[in-house]
Amino acid sequence: MACILKTAFSLCIVGGLALSASAAPTANADDMLPEGTPDEIAGLFHSALDVPDVASWLAEDREDLLNVVTLRYKNRLIDRAPAASLDRVKGYVEQLAQSELVQEFPNALRQTCGQYGLTEGSCARHRGYVRRALVLEEMLARQQITLGQMEAELAGATRPTLEAWRQGVGTE
Repeated sequence: MACILKTAFSLCIVGGLALSASAAPTANADDMLPEGTPDEIAGLFHSALDVPDVASWLAEDREDLLNVVTLRYKNRLIDRAPAASLDRVKGYVEQLAQSELVQEFPNALRQTCGQYGLTEGSCARHRGYVRRALVLEEMLARQQITLGQMEAELAGATRPTLEAWRQGVGTE
């Protein structure tokens, strides 16, 4: 009887471990980035397309990433205090995840997770995307790449500078 109980107990433990291993989010398995802080990881790459998996994304996904990184970097340069507490932001993202907007535009949630640098809760499935945005932001901050270089790599062309835009828009 004791042998049967030991065997049953062992099977329960093994089964529980197997279930917990299979319950891990699959998005994290596809992350392909080394562990570490964005600052540590940024030193490993020399261009935006060096960051693992980015080169294989669709053009619109690379442009979305560019938009998130640009916004994060701009906010970093402004060095302003966050407008809302982290708890409020997480609450906002949870609401967004349940909204019709995300049903119609599935990338809206991923973009928001990237903008706020969140990797928990509803954002867990976008962890790899968020980490890439943080690494690229760090590469910009370290001046490893310029914004123009990143635009050319990710979107295929650089955006006009503010001065060029002022000269070319509204004069026709």
